[in-house]
Amino acid sequence: MGDQEGKIKNQYISWSPEETKTLLRLLVDGVNQNWTDASGKFNKLTVEQRILPELNKICRSKKTFSQYKNKTKILKKTHKGFVDLLRFSSGFGWDKDTKKFTAPNEVWNEYLQGHMKDTYLRDDTFEDFEDQRRSMDKILQKEIIQWDEISAVTGTTNQIVSMIQQRWQKEAEEKEAEEKVNKV
Repeated sequence: MGDQEGKIKNQYISWSPEETKTLLRLLVDGVNQNWTDASGKFNKLTVEQRILPELNKICRSKKTFSQYKNKTKILKKTHKGFVDLLRFSSGFGWDKDTKKFTAPNEVWNEYLQGHMKDTYLRDDTFEDFEDQRRSMDKILQKEIIQWDEISAVTGTTNQIVSMIQQRWQKEAEEKEAEEKVNKV
């Protein structure tokens, strides 16, 4: 566990379940301690000075920032699969005891018709789902809030532009009407 000596550069180095679980706990702690920036992301300095040293100490590993980025990308993708599954139908649930997603067979069959690559969601157990959900929900929630703010500004800007265009159209019509009157 954590032995990454002699690996080829850019080769994916797998994470042990302990490393993944520890990373998720550290991310949850970091979010709770407001280590994220305004967009809900951890900057490189925070990761390198606060998260990775603790992870490497606890797990006796030598994870790098690049490996952290790859792992969080995978975690976000997995989290998206979880979210899609739970939003798909009210027939899905989560069993804390078995650490599995639950649903009647008909619901699974319908879901898997459109998501063939997600069969693992039906078959696998997810020991770290609770931690992952907490950390990713908080991180993604900040991203959604920021996106909502951008959307609100964009909407207001579009309204202003529309009002200006309407005013220009009205001025052009008034000028045209005035020119007709002057010709007569």
